[in-house]
Amino acid sequence: MTFGENILSTAIGSLIGFLFAILLFYLTEKWKGSSARKCLERSVAKEFDFNIKLFNLQIGNLDTAIAEVAAKKRNITISYGFKNYQGSLLGIYYNSGHAVDKLSPEDILYLSTIIDHVQGTESNLINDEITNWNNGGDKKVITAKLIGERDLM
Repeated sequence: MTFGENILSTAIGSLIGFLFAILLFYLTEKWKGSSARKCLERSVAKEFDFNIKLFNLQIGNLDTAIAEVAAKKRNITISYGFKNYQGSLLGIYYNSGHAVDKLSPEDILYLSTIIDHVQGTESNLINDEITNWNNGGDKKVITAKLIGERDLM
């Protein structure tokens, strides 16, 4: 082999090795991203399960309050609120752009409505209405607000 052939074979071997390294890096990064995304999706699903249980608990609390108002009980002791709502992973999922890939625009709007509701002051208003009822408030007003909140949920 001549000197020129040695240089050419070394250059070709180096180029093939460099291209293989780039391919390997790309595949590794794709696998890591896919694995991280799947892990995040599983975690968001668990977060949804927890929040569904929380919503069902709050619907039960509203049903209890509606029944107690109907029975004219003036000492309702339910605690209505969403301080235990879990949404941090959903925020990460949404901000990373994955929610747009998996959900329709209607689903994203629905999720946005839920997040606004649980972060808003509705639970304070419901608790204030219960306090007003316990202090002699109007049955029609509290019944309408409790039923409206339950139907919204």
